[in-house]
Amino acid sequence: MPLQDHFHPPLSKALPWTVFHSRWATEIADELNRSILPPRYRAWAHAQLGGGVVEIDVAALREAGWEEPSGTDRWDLPAATGTAVIDFTGLDVFEVKVIYDGGDSQLVAALELVSPANKDRPTNRRAFAMKCANYLEQGTAVIVVDIVTGRTPSLHNELMTILELNSVRSEEPSLSAIAYRSRRENAHTKIDWWEQALAVGQAMPKVPMWIGIDVKVPIDLEASYMKTFDYIRVPFPSADRNGE
Repeated sequence: MPLQDHFHPPLSKALPWTVFHSRWATEIADELNRSILPPRYRAWAHAQLGGGVVEIDVAALREAGWEEPSGTDRWDLPAATGTAVIDFTGLDVFEVKVIYDGGDSQLVAALELVSPANKDRPTNRRAFAMKCANYLEQGTAVIVVDIVTGRTPSLHNELMTILELNSVRSEEPSLSAIAYRSRRENAHTKIDWWEQALAVGQAMPKVPMWIGIDVKVPIDLEASYMKTFDYIRVPFPSADRNGE
């Protein structure tokens, strides 16, 4: 099923974005827990950390007593779209602080489904970028899925600005799925990202969720997207659903 435009008629009238957003996050978390995450890892949808200060659409957590996963890293992932060295000690813009609670669980990855409010004004875009930057500062991987049509500002560019990197580009895909990984290498912190452009009418890709420095699991956006439509039972013409 190709990506649909959730923010303009006819779909915006048949299905509120907030309803789809909630169920899609739940479907992604369910699939991670069913068959993708290794033992002692689990996923939560709509997680709140730090007394509700930070909300995450899908959080992947690692329990105490975990062992290095095996057999989960067989996906032949292309080279990173970009890599940059970050000096977090020189940055003072991380106003959102994540407090890890819930016993011995550790947040290892966060997936964010972008909403229109995340992009509609500069202060909101900066707040979203600061939240993602804080995850990376803590060593938490991040996935940002942006299918918001009609609002073109780039959240990736906003994040690059927050991190004081020279990776801001004049032309960015308006819709995208980007996976970020933070890692230590030779006393430096490096950020790698894998970017894939999305488009209405086209199938969505798999994106890597990094649950360890060298361990990733696939997030099949297309499969979870289709299951969400089936679960909600949207009154949508069959021809459109089949992309015909």
